[in-house]
Amino acid sequence: MHQKFLIKIHISTISIQSKGNITSEFIWLEALVKDTNLVIPVPVRNLQGDLVTKISTDLSENTIMVTIHQCIHGSVLQREPTSNETENLALLMAAHLIN
Repeated sequence: MHQKFLIKIHISTISIQSKGNITSEFIWLEALVKDTNLVIPVPVRNLQGDLVTKISTDLSENTIMVTIHQCIHGSVLQREPTSNETENLALLMAAHLIN
């Protein structure tokens, strides 16, 4: 089976989408991959070893940040989650906020 990737293009004129903020999120995802058995979209580093590739063009004053993840294979839930599924998700999220 071929490996599939998700490319995210982050376009923003506000500072919250800075390269440092995006990199911080991806470092956290790398730590989750390393320290847990969670199935999450694994970040992919570029050829320079960076998690975020910064692109500037002459066509726009905005800087474009590009990131890549490995795709997670799954399916969309075609129904409302059960209360047990919702509770399990909440417990999982809480456990990782504490750690």
